Amino acid sequence: MPKLLLLSLFFLFFISEHLGANVVGSDLQNFNASPSGVDYVTVHSAETLEPQYINLGLMANYSINSLPVFSDEDKAQNNLNVNDTLLTTEVLASYGLTSNLEIGLGLGVLLKQTVNHNDASKGFYRGQGVTNSRFHAKYNFWHKDTQGLAFISSVNFNHIKKNPYLGDKNSPIYQLELAYEKRWLGMDNALNFGYRWRNPGQQLVGSMIEPTRSQLLFSLGSNYLITAIDTKLIGEIFGSRPAGKSATGSSSRQASSLEGLFGIKYDQSSNLALHFGAGTELLHGVASPDLRLYAGINYTFAPPEKPFTSVQKSPATSEMKPQYTSKQEDKFILYNINFDSGSADLTRPEAIKSLEIFVKYATKLGAFSKLEISGHTDSIGSAVFNQKLSLERAQKIKAYLVEKHGFSEIKLFAIGLGEIQPIADNGNLQGRLKNRRVEIRIIKSEN
Repeated sequence: MPKLLLLSLFFLFFISEHLGANVVGSDLQNFNASPSGVDYVTVHSAETLEPQYINLGLMANYSINSLPVFSDEDKAQNNLNVNDTLLTTEVLASYGLTSNLEIGLGLGVLLKQTVNHNDASKGFYRGQGVTNSRFHAKYNFWHKDTQGLAFISSVNFNHIKKNPYLGDKNSPIYQLELAYEKRWLGMDNALNFGYRWRNPGQQLVGSMIEPTRSQLLFSLGSNYLITAIDTKLIGEIFGSRPAGKSATGSSSRQASSLEGLFGIKYDQSSNLALHFGAGTELLHGVASPDLRLYAGINYTFAPPEKPFTSVQKSPATSEMKPQYTSKQEDKFILYNINFDSGSADLTRPEAIKSLEIFVKYATKLGAFSKLEISGHTDSIGSAVFNQKLSLERAQKIKAYLVEKHGFSEIKLFAIGLGEIQPIADNGNLQGRLKNRRVEIRIIKSEN
């Protein structure tokens, strides 16, 4: 699967060289969807994809009045006087390399535009096609409880011929951002700061546009998961401003930009998520629309037979250590025993292997007074169904220990806690796999 993904990314990048659209408009695309699609829309979370996880996405957006204008008379545009519309899409892919590193690709494609071509003061694209491709890498270097920090680096390749916003050079655009994320008041909140390095060429002959210089980037996002309907409410603000001397005479719009959006992310299934939302300019800046509508889809592939190896507290080795131990009890979280969504079947080889290692530990420990097995689920489905399902999962473990290894049935207790004790975000596939777990407590003595 990783080889197929890399070949697909190479093919998409290769064909993008032959699909570039000519342009008189701006390449400053403020709406850049996050390739990993984990939690937000354009804002980066501090979380990365788990190893061997693949996320594929498609994000379309329709914007009104986002193309540049070059005369003061056009400043009076508003959404009652629609002058231009753009329909674009981004093809997104990302891959988890390690437990804290992911890589990804995004391709921006212009699908359709409406604009008055006779208006000499209006910028426009001369054709459809791929406008840019960007590669990114995210590294999560710090994580503690409900907080995290990550670096995001990216390089953007322009595929627009004679782009006046880049001048006579077609140099790559480099970007580095810091993402801080914290759970607060029941919401996940992310703050991004960054810098975009541009190497502008000389102004094109006959162009009134001065090439864009380097920029400061900033964005803020919050999301709230409504577990009853498996839907996240997402709010974002994102913008940029010149890092130094700004271009002058390029447009009647300001060199800075600021937008806001509100949307929803609906988990149609454990793997499939749908995005819908709308946004508008908060500052009349470059490429900021009077109105933006977006819709997208994300599908995440989990590695076969490896449900969350990178976060296992009890890896499938010859030894098993409890997450918590004292004179009275030992506590285990068995991430290896992941069930298929909506299933209580104990058939996965890695689940059996983990249970065998647990049996080895319990046998070595000797006599105990009680063994409590609690089943947990993610939030997909009703609370009543999940409570019943988690109990069935715990009972399957109990039956295995009694029938296969002769544990005393009167000392084993199975309980189902459903979705009420999550240990990860139920708003994405990775978190849901963590929450579909089994916890076992060994009570060593009556006291």
